[in-house]
Amino acid sequence: MAQKQGVTVDNVVESGPGLAFIAYPQATAMMPLPQFWSVCFFLMLILLTVDTNFVIVESVITTVSDMFPKLFRAPVRHEIFVLIICISSFLIQLTLVTEGGMYVFQLIDFYGSTRVCQNCMAICQCLAVGWIFGADRFSNIIEDMTGQKPSVFFKLCWKYIIPLWSLISIILYLVDYKHLLINDFYIYPDWAYALGWTMTLSSVLMVPLWAAGQMCLTAGTFRQRLSVLCRPAEAPAWRRRKMGEKGTTVELTTFAVRS
Repeated sequence: MAQKQGVTVDNVVESGPGLAFIAYPQATAMMPLPQFWSVCFFLMLILLTVDTNFVIVESVITTVSDMFPKLFRAPVRHEIFVLIICISSFLIQLTLVTEGGMYVFQLIDFYGSTRVCQNCMAICQCLAVGWIFGADRFSNIIEDMTGQKPSVFFKLCWKYIIPLWSLISIILYLVDYKHLLINDFYIYPDWAYALGWTMTLSSVLMVPLWAAGQMCLTAGTFRQRLSVLCRPAEAPAWRRRKMGEKGTTVELTTFAVRS
């Protein structure tokens, strides 16, 4: 394509939706058996889209159902809840196929899942697993489940390597940050950039806001509350009680003892 257009490769196409829907179809049309490669490419896109939607929808449904099990895990209510989530997502995403949908798509793509979101979540998860819950405790649980204890390298990753690299990645992203431009000439209005950063912070701020809420709801002094919230439950146990003569009902009761 660069040779036919008489330009360098970096000037053929920019990253973004044009890469998948313009550049790659043109590239497959220049290859031997273009129909075969075109079918393979768009089949890959369809499968990737369906798989991604399964993951996103199931993540939302599982999270809400785990928070409110009595409300959403009933047989009929669960199906209705899934239907509401799917219809709501469909109606919201209809904005992406309007005349200005490409601008909305670029805004969501640029700010909705940036390195800031991913790296902040990685740092919080590593701090929770490696330092608050404890890397040794986490390794022992993995050993109980799989029969094999993780190597020391994983402990180093959970406690030091991943948080450090994630923090460096965030700093480099902020240092090299540039406002979103479309085709290097269209500049969004200020309210659009504010909306984009709102999408970014909506996931980043959930962890500190939730932690602050738990600090306010927990009794005791500041040091006592911090000590209680940063210490995992000790010695969790499961008690099973069988009831009935023919059909047995298993009741699982969880309790935790804090020292």
